Amino acid sequence: MVIGSKQVILVIELYVTGRQKDLIILAGRNIHPAELETAIGNMEGIRKGGVVVFGSRSLERGTERLVVMAETRQKDNTRRAELSAEINRLAVDLLGQPVDEVLLVMPNRVLKTSSGKVRRSACKALYEGGLIRMPERRWLQWLRIGREELAGRAGRFRQRFLDSAFAVYGWSLYGLLLCLALPPFLLLPSVKLRWRVIRQAVRLLGKLTGTSVRLEGAEHLPPHGQACIFVCNHSSYLDGYALVGFLPHCVRFIAKGELEEKKLIAFLLRKIGVEFVARFDPDQGHADITRLAHQVGNRTPLFFFPEGTFTRVPGLRSFHLGAFTTACQQQLPVVPVAIRGTRTMLRANSWFPRRGHIIISIGEPIPSHVGDGKSLWQQALILRDCTRAEVLRLSGEADLNTETAIKRTE
Repeated sequence: MVIGSKQVILVIELYVTGRQKDLIILAGRNIHPAELETAIGNMEGIRKGGVVVFGSRSLERGTERLVVMAETRQKDNTRRAELSAEINRLAVDLLGQPVDEVLLVMPNRVLKTSSGKVRRSACKALYEGGLIRMPERRWLQWLRIGREELAGRAGRFRQRFLDSAFAVYGWSLYGLLLCLALPPFLLLPSVKLRWRVIRQAVRLLGKLTGTSVRLEGAEHLPPHGQACIFVCNHSSYLDGYALVGFLPHCVRFIAKGELEEKKLIAFLLRKIGVEFVARFDPDQGHADITRLAHQVGNRTPLFFFPEGTFTRVPGLRSFHLGAFTTACQQQLPVVPVAIRGTRTMLRANSWFPRRGHIIISIGEPIPSHVGDGKSLWQQALILRDCTRAEVLRLSGEADLNTETAIKRTE
């Protein structure tokens, strides 16, 4: 935000006060119970963690009644009356009004989850059903808590088992399809034929694992045979597979130069026309980009992941300039692409695949002359910012580049 000649950065602090379903509405006021529960739990004579505050609908008032249920071992009527009065004083101090009803109950009557959190809705249901003051043996509550704990553990174990079974199944299918596809992949003479083999294998893998892949914006793809630059966000090792399997045209991927050190991987990638670019050596990187600019005339589009790498943290990182310098040098349009879903299916630093679905979104081509009249460097910067804004919109992820995030608030 700009005020006069000064730039002001607004910082917003967000405080989470509680869950929406626990909100109590009294005469138009919104009351969150946690603060009052904590204050009452610190009172002498009240069991810490044994307090629940909830609202109960009152037909006479047309609003809710504020009810406090607190555990105590006090049996003396005089002392219990003092506790009730003290609870009301606390409520007046914190909320500006007394509670409508104070229920002092024996220990272990406030219902809790297996992790020890109070169950406000369940306590409210008991109160409205007239069951709060009914005696209950302690072993019955422990039995109920144990049953809920076992049910929760069983559910978590079942989910972990299903996730592990899917991972084993997915990797087994991947290994089987790799063994079937590798011989023709190595023997076929042309890049297009090898692409066709990989495309069919990837699509079959997606079908057998129940992974749906949706291509959006296919009408924005340039005609077959027209040279262009594709630019895409990068969130997982699955990105390349999804693009090979479901892009209708063959492209030449631009990969980070460090992969050349992995001889087997580099050999297989070169079989489908992958080019390697140095990221951390400026001179070598410039030479690689110049080489690509001269080679782009063969009408096979280049495909860049300008972030250079990916992490477990969702969000779009800053873009390197290589793709945009090449586009400006050769006067080629840039086609923004965004992939969603692959990060959750296979996260960074993990080889544990999960179920999911993938969306590939194609944006409208951006002409490289958006910065006409400026130097090549300035044109590349303008083209990069325009493309990144479109990829950010298509991906729906957060902006991890603080500079552009601040610019949008100005």
